[in-house]
Amino acid sequence: MNKIIHIVHTGISGVPFIPSAPISRCLAIYNMLSKAEYNILAINNRPFDYTNSLIQRKGEFHNISYQFTTISPYKSNHFLLRRLDNFYGKINEIFVLLKLGFQNKIDFMFFYPTGSFFELVKYKLISVLFGFPLICHYVEYRSSFETRNKLSLRVKDFLFDNYFMLFVDGVIPISEFLINRIQKKKKYLPILKIPPVVNFNLFIKNDNKLNENYFLYIGGAGYEKALDMILDAYNLIDHKNYYLYLVLHGGNMNKIITKIKTQPKAEFIKIFSDLEYQELIQYNIHAKALLIPLSNSTQDMARFPQKIAEYLASKNPIITTEFGEIKYYFKDGLNALVANDDNVTSFSKKMEFVITYPDKSKDIGIAGYELGLKYFDSNSYFASLDKFIKRFLKTE
Repeated sequence: MNKIIHIVHTGISGVPFIPSAPISRCLAIYNMLSKAEYNILAINNRPFDYTNSLIQRKGEFHNISYQFTTISPYKSNHFLLRRLDNFYGKINEIFVLLKLGFQNKIDFMFFYPTGSFFELVKYKLISVLFGFPLICHYVEYRSSFETRNKLSLRVKDFLFDNYFMLFVDGVIPISEFLINRIQKKKKYLPILKIPPVVNFNLFIKNDNKLNENYFLYIGGAGYEKALDMILDAYNLIDHKNYYLYLVLHGGNMNKIITKIKTQPKAEFIKIFSDLEYQELIQYNIHAKALLIPLSNSTQDMARFPQKIAEYLASKNPIITTEFGEIKYYFKDGLNALVANDDNVTSFSKKMEFVITYPDKSKDIGIAGYELGLKYFDSNSYFASLDKFIKRFLKTE
């Protein structure tokens, strides 16, 4: 096929700049497609916080074109101006999409959920008007989030989780749990499962000052249960100068810092935030083991953390628990260290294994890396994603 295929990203804003887990997933997929006959345009209908003043309302970054439909790419410090820009961005987005549609510059649309079911309906109407397929990323079961307890959020989450599949032409889910949810409502909807993916070629070890032995956890500060489990497990081990590095984002950081200060091994715990992606890569590569505890909850059964792909790309062992998607990919002692329960003692024993058997742990990390090349490297998915997209297009 010689024709350039125009793909438009909608939904979550910040593409292709913010190095968050959702956007990292989008970028891994879009960057892969941009190397072929696909032209990627990311539409951002919300301003965001970012310090790089070189960003314009429209441009190109890392082979991905982008356009902000807002007045400015950056959030204003004033509440009313922020609300006005959010409103303007969503209205202007409609006109931008209509213009692209009339110019025949939308062949395919990806939608990454924002939490608004009605936003999905808007994109569906536009896709029907111009006759292009609408594909939805599906990476979490929003109704399971305990923190989303406001009535308005509960209603939005219920509508999305139960009915979004009726408004799209295909889905790219992240887990078997979510696939089962989709098929209960729309059995024959085209599905391409893609677990967390990252470009493994980016993970190149550089010499730096990270010369301490440390366990690494990367995640949102709002995942307090996971963080508490890691801290409690770390307190149980005979650490022998093994540090605990926590790279956190979001949430109440002051609360986390206060909690760390009360830990019995507080002097061995270090907190980092706002790291550049290349810097984050080096923290992964130089760690002795990477931590990702999952619980036997609906939320963890449905999701599959993006950092697992980044952990595997580091060639270091991951320490996790047997819930959710873990059982479909990992075997304890072979390509990961998998605790058979989500309790502190079982998790701490896996951390002790790394300290006691460093050579075996390194072998497990290499085996995890080899597994990752097959299932978690974005470069492994081009053929299947290319085939998935082209099944919807009129020209083959």
